[in-house]
Amino acid sequence: MYLAPCSVCCSVGIDKQFLAAPVKSAVDKFQLLLEFLKVRGLVKQHLDSFNYFVRTGMKNIMRANKEIRSTVDKNVYLRYKSVRIALRCRLSDITYAAPIYVDIEYVIESTGKKSIATKSDVIIGKMPIMLRSCCCECPQDRGGYFIVKGTEKVILIQEQLSNNRIIIDTDKKGCVQTSVMSSTEARKSKTVIVTEKQKIYLSLNQFEKKVPIMVVMKAMGMESDQEVVQMLGRDRRCGALLFPSIEECASHHVHTKQVALEFLEGKVAKSRFYSASVEKEGRAMVILRDVFVANIPDYVGNKRLELSEQLLSLLFEDLVKTLNEEAVKEVDAFLNKPSRSRFDFSTSNIGQTYMSVLVVARLSFIGTLGMMTRIQPQFEKSRKVSGPRALQPSQWGMLCPCDTPEGEACGLVKNLALMTHVTTDQEEGPIISLCYCLGDEDLELLSAEELHAPNSYLIILNGLILGKHRRPKKFAQAMRKLGRAGKIVYIFVNEKQVNIIVSESSTELAVKLYRSEHDCLHQFFSIYFEYIYELVTSSENLHF
Repeated sequence: MYLAPCSVCCSVGIDKQFLAAPVKSAVDKFQLLLEFLKVRGLVKQHLDSFNYFVRTGMKNIMRANKEIRSTVDKNVYLRYKSVRIALRCRLSDITYAAPIYVDIEYVIESTGKKSIATKSDVIIGKMPIMLRSCCCECPQDRGGYFIVKGTEKVILIQEQLSNNRIIIDTDKKGCVQTSVMSSTEARKSKTVIVTEKQKIYLSLNQFEKKVPIMVVMKAMGMESDQEVVQMLGRDRRCGALLFPSIEECASHHVHTKQVALEFLEGKVAKSRFYSASVEKEGRAMVILRDVFVANIPDYVGNKRLELSEQLLSLLFEDLVKTLNEEAVKEVDAFLNKPSRSRFDFSTSNIGQTYMSVLVVARLSFIGTLGMMTRIQPQFEKSRKVSGPRALQPSQWGMLCPCDTPEGEACGLVKNLALMTHVTTDQEEGPIISLCYCLGDEDLELLSAEELHAPNSYLIILNGLILGKHRRPKKFAQAMRKLGRAGKIVYIFVNEKQVNIIVSESSTELAVKLYRSEHDCLHQFFSIYFEYIYELVTSSENLHF
């Protein structure tokens, strides 16, 4: 907020030096906490997450599964054109929900001729509405929960590993392995690189068995062994590390891209979600194109918190795919059948796969708010492990060190700190365009030698490599200046790993930091809140 200019301040007797002075005592700083709670509150992360799912997430999922095509006649299809829910909800069967409408385009046959028809406002299911969200009719309620069969229920925040973040660990045999979680509107997968007898393998759920990493690289177009080694860097140890894998690939007589794809095709696991177009193009190619893309697992920076948007997206995506699969079998009678997709919140745990739903406790006001900030762990409470229960230094300012239950859930069930907020999904397009405008060299235009050239830094946005930059400090400085003018992102120049980390990931923890400035040019004082999207790894990673 902006204060009055200098002349006005003098007329009303405001002490300008007092306003410009830094806050020293803890009592004065506590006033900032009250203002923060008035502006944001404790349940805004739930509301923002659900609003994003309704406005953007549902459309992205339907766009990824927009077409249903018959396997008997390729000319018979049904296509979703749009999806929405009614903004005016009503109390039906004591459940606060709204119908999900889609506009469809389909093929009909009359007198031996086929034609395309459209139909609007087709109901495919019902969506429970979060109170005080963009679709809610009650603006007075504090919101953040659902009403299902007359019972107030809240979706617990779930703790998961971050997407596109390389996690290095050891398996039960003591062998080093790396894992990466990937998530899109179409697919969710976990990529694991394992070592066995000095050979490197790729493990994916889409493959029945582990596949040699060199076969995967050749299937992706790198037919030359030298090109693969150059992509890893200039270190000579990379070639020695890959030599056993290169020999294994040669023993399978895999030397070209086509032979590698045929080899991987025999390893693909069967799935009921593969369409006819995927079968024609090749399942191995689709997996490599759409799926395959020193850290501490308990470190907060490697984790993300899944809110209602991510959890409802998983459930909605599975229901849409199931609906499409049934429609392929009975495409002619699809429009006359009742909706097969329903969100069911009547049980405490929905399949125990997607989310945990608990009844809202109304014994006390603070107890109700505490449920809104509770974090469900990714480990079972019965596991006797000390690592996830320990108090990590990276939790400072993010999680409350005191608010945890006694017994077997001690240290696993956590609560957010008062001034912690969870970032929501944002479009990456503007940030990517900004990086290119600031001198980012496109990755697709670079060779392996140019990629690892001296004095050039890789630019990594949310775990994906965009390209490289030859002046990393200038790039980071420009990004911070432009970021403070609008959306602030986390940016860090890692000189040890020779890369620039740019992060705008969703569902990550962030801390509110306050900053006051004295603008002498315009002769007025400004005290404002500034969002800092940074992962607190060390003091050198914080940029103000």
